Amino acid sequence: MMDSDDTISASSHLMDSLEISILEAEKRANPVLNIRDFFTAYLIETKLKDDEDRSKTFPRISLIWRRYSEFEQFQQYLQGQYPHVVIPPLPEKKHLYTWRNQSNVIHDNTDPDFVDRRRAGLENFLHRIASHSVLSQDVIFKDFLTKEFGWNDSLKQEGYIHLVESKLKDLAVLSRSSSMDPKFQQIAHYSKQLENNLDCILKARLKLVEETYVIDTLHTHIGRLFSEWSVIEKCMGDGLQQAGHFIDSVASSTEAALQEEDVIADQFKEYLFYASSIDAVYKHHLHLQLQIENLRAAAKFKSEEKERIQQGKTTLMGRLFGAVQTPEVRNEKIAMLEKSLADDETRIADYEVSLKNFSELALQDFSRFQKQKDLDIQETLSSYVVEQIKAARRGLNTWTNIKHCIQTIP
Repeated sequence: MMDSDDTISASSHLMDSLEISILEAEKRANPVLNIRDFFTAYLIETKLKDDEDRSKTFPRISLIWRRYSEFEQFQQYLQGQYPHVVIPPLPEKKHLYTWRNQSNVIHDNTDPDFVDRRRAGLENFLHRIASHSVLSQDVIFKDFLTKEFGWNDSLKQEGYIHLVESKLKDLAVLSRSSSMDPKFQQIAHYSKQLENNLDCILKARLKLVEETYVIDTLHTHIGRLFSEWSVIEKCMGDGLQQAGHFIDSVASSTEAALQEEDVIADQFKEYLFYASSIDAVYKHHLHLQLQIENLRAAAKFKSEEKERIQQGKTTLMGRLFGAVQTPEVRNEKIAMLEKSLADDETRIADYEVSLKNFSELALQDFSRFQKQKDLDIQETLSSYVVEQIKAARRGLNTWTNIKHCIQTIP
């Protein structure tokens, strides 16, 4: 659904020219083999900020629906097209690090609270791409934002998605290189440490949340006991009842506060998932390095084979069967090996150029990622501290009121 055919000029960041929002999520039914299969669709809105200086086609306003699977498909495309970039991760598809009160919806990916948090995560994913100087200029990205249907037709026609999936599977089983760049070894080590540290933080936070929820839930029972006790007391009745109400509020305010914390936890999860993107960059570098090493090993073997033939040496099988090579046969084999060696040298040179260019771009983008991560983690930690301060103040205020109720008992 589009308003006009307006355009925008290319800028270093698409977010400079566009407002991108996911307005809502909608639960839909998709009948499959007579089974009601539900999925969630997300409404993406893009708005043009400035009408001036336009050279690239982009609608003034666009509203389109996307499924989570389409986001996954688009992310896979980015991973294949821009292997040197730390590609932004998608939010979790299923519940992770779920605390007690969420256990009843742990297998329900259409739970409204979970869907809304995933909506915010998908919107953040789009903002990350639109804020990237390279990814934001991708033509497929613009189609993803503005074309309801057919945005991935070119990928399907060229079998691109299948190639990317195959490539990602190959990267997952790579062996180690004997001459890996130390900078990329550090990146690989960093990705594992980042993932491990954030995983431990999220698990520790989960335990803390569960303990807090259990303790504060017990206050509900204490509050009820105070209320029941107040019935049989004449002088203390009012004070006990008021204190009981305040104790009840301890538990009721805790759940809302913990849900606010879930939003902060999602920000930690984003960087937990970023670890896989960092590792993908390392593995692509490793893939190029291994290609060069394999080609060099093959060239060395062919060179030794050429030297053996030139010296008139025969193979073990040739000696066993008494095979004799004529000068013509030897010259033909030498010529074939020389051609193959020349091809290998060309391929090695091409891979070395690719490796050099990839390394420069990857290190540059990793530096960009580190700056982004430092700012985001600092902001997330600050938000967490602010939430704890708010909780402490609420608790102090509540317990002060409880103290006042008890002290006013005649």
